[in-house]
Amino acid sequence: EIEIRVDENTTIQEKQQMIHPIYLGGDQLTVARARAAKTARASEITPTQRLEGLVPTLEDWHTRLCLLTVIWKRYYTNSHSTVGTLRHLKNVLNRSSVGGEPKKDVNACEDFAEVTLTSYIIAAASFITHKSTEDLLSCEQSITNLPHLPELAQQIVSKFVLIDHCLTGYDTSDKTLT
Repeated sequence: EIEIRVDENTTIQEKQQMIHPIYLGGDQLTVARARAAKTARASEITPTQRLEGLVPTLEDWHTRLCLLTVIWKRYYTNSHSTVGTLRHLKNVLNRSSVGGEPKKDVNACEDFAEVTLTSYIIAAASFITHKSTEDLLSCEQSITNLPHLPELAQQIVSKFVLIDHCLTGYDTSDKTLT
């Protein structure tokens, strides 16, 4: 027990207990309000009264939405038959909850974008290493266990991201850029 003397006549006895963190996630305004609440209670006597376990955490939803919106404007076309677009992949993967505007279902769009990006990275690794995607994803040969993973990542970025011929297209028949 801890004895806290408030003044000459008053003492408070409190059992010492572990303060467990409670994460309070939200946007910038929510985090600012939580910090203000902690500041307002900073002079209280006990850790609980001082809100010491409260951990304001920024979950910048608006930034996520903005990024998804930019990706959708660039890669989500009105044509469901244009191979490689997000609209086409949405239909192929039967993702009916994914729409043309990310703000209507941010979580579904974010999940779809992550699956799509992961798939493209695996396909690029397959192309660079000349291994099938099945070999790359097998338990015996995980992509994270490949030797020289940083070099592989650099080759993927150099071949598919930082080059001018990305704009000219990809011929799937012979796996060469045109």
